Amino acid sequence: GILQFVSFFSVITNGLVIAVTSSFITKRVYEDRVGSMDGYIDATHPASPPSVTDPAVSNCHYASLRNSDGEKGAFFYEVWAARLGFLILFEHVVFLTKFAIQYLIPDVPHDIVVKVKREAWLAKCALEGVLDADGDGEIDNKSKRRVEEEAMQEFNHTVQPTSFMDLYPDREDDDEGEA
Repeated sequence: GILQFVSFFSVITNGLVIAVTSSFITKRVYEDRVGSMDGYIDATHPASPPSVTDPAVSNCHYASLRNSDGEKGAFFYEVWAARLGFLILFEHVVFLTKFAIQYLIPDVPHDIVVKVKREAWLAKCALEGVLDADGDGEIDNKSKRRVEEEAMQEFNHTVQPTSFMDLYPDREDDDEGEA
């Protein structure tokens, strides 16, 4: 939806901001090309082209990735290729991290899943008249087991399986005392 588009757009925008405005990539390309950072400022701040006739401007340096004659050289294209590579790598890492976190964190917390199952089970019991059949406030165990099994089969395909007996951890099974 809209939020997914906004998150996708923001990752791309942030990647472009880092790739285009930062000097990090330019420095790494220069260091890889030359082997050290000696002459980096001269390489990234060429002198004004010789076609400039004004003596006050002829010794002017400007921030650009051009040759001394004002033309784009191989270094310019190497830097832009590295920026594009960085953008692709950055967005892939961010999206893979996002999808991994999305996969690891469930949409519905486990305790909510259990409560929804219990509610569905109680509704099914109430509809079938299993709850308090004899009016003593207790659940009929034989009917309870049948309804539990049907409810588990019905809800197993939509949520993580769990026993309905886990809903009542402090309650002992009533059949144990009847023997």
